[in-house]
Amino acid sequence: VAFPDRLRHSALTHILSDDNIACVNELLNLTQDFPKIDITATKACSSKQKNLLIDNEAYAKEILKQTSYYSLIGGYKDIFKNPTTKKYKDGTRFEDIVELYYFDELLRQLFLRYLIKVENGIKSQVSYYFTEKNGKNQKEYLDTSNYNYSGKKNQRDIDRLIKILEGYVTKPTDYHYINHSQKKYGNVPLWVLTNALTFGNISKMYMLLPQDIQIKVSRNYQCINEKQMVSILAVLVKFRNVCAHGERLFTYRTCLLYTSPSPRDCS
Repeated sequence: VAFPDRLRHSALTHILSDDNIACVNELLNLTQDFPKIDITATKACSSKQKNLLIDNEAYAKEILKQTSYYSLIGGYKDIFKNPTTKKYKDGTRFEDIVELYYFDELLRQLFLRYLIKVENGIKSQVSYYFTEKNGKNQKEYLDTSNYNYSGKKNQRDIDRLIKILEGYVTKPTDYHYINHSQKKYGNVPLWVLTNALTFGNISKMYMLLPQDIQIKVSRNYQCINEKQMVSILAVLVKFRNVCAHGERLFTYRTCLLYTSPSPRDCS
């Protein structure tokens, strides 16, 4: 992400100490509760420098008002720091951290665009194959017998899922198409309901469905079996939440395990 030259113009160079709250308060200037710091105090902060250059103090101040010190500096400083000295590497500018922040923002937007496509596909396939087997009446997806209701964990998860689904179809909601279906037909088919469900909801539903439905869904994706689909969806939900909640993506890792398809799965 390139910034205009006007944001890079030379000015008095200040040094931001990432652990000096007085310097942070000067830049943030959030409310009158924070004491204002004059230029002498700012220079004093600079003497305790961590080697971060600020070429445009007004720009830095505005950015920190918009994004918060914790989100920007706390979230994106690490790759610019010397792990031994704990100081910023020579030549590191405040703008460098901002550019990485905006790069990550664009990366989240890109990921989210395609994650939503996956989410919509899974919703469509789950509703289609479930309804193909069980019919379109809402009582079918509210019936535990239409899920893999075996084992205490599955039973707890299914009961919890059905309670969520019931909340959409047994009382007025914020979704006009659900309310319309309730009022006109006294029934909300699964293909109507799924659009209101979260990616987490539909991922959990897939995990709890009988194997025959899981297999039909997974066959829409090359070289992926139903067990792999469960783990893939769990990972994608994690990444979707990171993107949707504005968390740092470019270094994100999940502890969830995923087994890559074998050649046999692609045959």
